[in-house]
Amino acid sequence: MRKTNVDQMLNLFYEARKLYSKREKEDAKKKYSQALDLNQNFIIARLERGKMNFGLDYEQALFDFEEVLKQDPKNIKALKGIAISLKMKGNYEEALYYAQKGLKKNQTSPQLNFHLADCNKFIGKNQEALYYINRAIEQKKNKYEKKLKVYYQNKAEIYLGLNDFGNAKCFIEEALKIDQNYESARIIEKRIDEKQLANIS
Repeated sequence: MRKTNVDQMLNLFYEARKLYSKREKEDAKKKYSQALDLNQNFIIARLERGKMNFGLDYEQALFDFEEVLKQDPKNIKALKGIAISLKMKGNYEEALYYAQKGLKKNQTSPQLNFHLADCNKFIGKNQEALYYINRAIEQKKNKYEKKLKVYYQNKAEIYLGLNDFGNAKCFIEEALKIDQNYESARIIEKRIDEKQLANIS
């Protein structure tokens, strides 16, 4: 592809992203399509147009994700996108197949576990649905807690800076409840103890 075409394609792509961020989906769709007219193999544009078409056009979304999968058979976003598109079209058995393929490549995806639960629920396999929804909830909770421990540590450091050792200790303990092996929290805990002892003496 000539440099001028590459530049034009990228400009269209970034315009599409900007429009999508403003929720101007129809205009964004046109820009993504124009970028893809210049390069049918532009994977990121296909993935983003596919995702944008959720709720607008599941047939078009499915087409984009399938095109990506032809180029990259292991693309987890394409597998997930196909599973969601098929599920929303009511093809639950086929959606299950793609969600399971995706899960083999990413066992810790709460979204894939959620869609597996949904598909199993719709075909009447409630025991399987329960298994996958429990996994989805646990994985979502773990991701949330990983972020939360950083916030607790940050709050402990702020209190330490204020020489409020009681609150500093309280919040560093909250971080360590989530992850006992959280090394940076252990370092802060040691600093709290040392500073507290220095203040006493």
